Amino acid sequence: MTTNNLKIGLWNIQGLNQDKIKDPYFLNIISNMHLFSLIETWSDSGTTLNIPDYALICNSSRSKHKKGRRNSGGIAIYAKLSLIKGLTKLPNEHSDIQWVKLNHKFFNLPKDIYLAFIYFSPENSSGQPKDIEEMYSKLLCNIENYSQYGEVLIQGDFNAYTSTTPDFVYSDESIYPHAEDDSYIYDIGTPRNNLDHKRPNKSGKLLIELCKEAGYEF
Repeated sequence: MTTNNLKIGLWNIQGLNQDKIKDPYFLNIISNMHLFSLIETWSDSGTTLNIPDYALICNSSRSKHKKGRRNSGGIAIYAKLSLIKGLTKLPNEHSDIQWVKLNHKFFNLPKDIYLAFIYFSPENSSGQPKDIEEMYSKLLCNIENYSQYGEVLIQGDFNAYTSTTPDFVYSDESIYPHAEDDSYIYDIGTPRNNLDHKRPNKSGKLLIELCKEAGYEF
């Protein structure tokens, strides 16, 4: 298969149920996707919702909080039936970080692609991990590991507010003038369409640091 028109998406669905799966607007949107994730499904591991022409390759769920009225979080990953042979669901250390590998031979790519689907709950919510720093640390370790074998793509809802905080090492060249290491690559910021007007929160600051460490930009 060629990847010229491969479409990958993510949708915060805020509750996945039979009514939404049958909704014409929902079906029209996802029909254009080859591989997509629905996050905040609010489902449990025993709930399986089938979508015509797609295979469910991951249904990650959380344990219901003792004070919660319903389940929270949840990541469901669907793929076109014709693509199943080219996809591998990878082991994960946490239900909020899910990885899928796209085989380079199947998709006619120079390298395998390692694709992460992520959902982190808002700060101070019952679903937020006890140690959000550890979550970002695990994600960075995953990125560094998979980068050795192929290309890495990240998409998700981090509930991270970053405002205009730079996602690169600011004034990098002045910090490391005339670096002797020929392999060193200076950070050059790329303008971004910022619609985030809230003050950076803890998750936002951690996301910024992850971008700097991994060499990513928003």
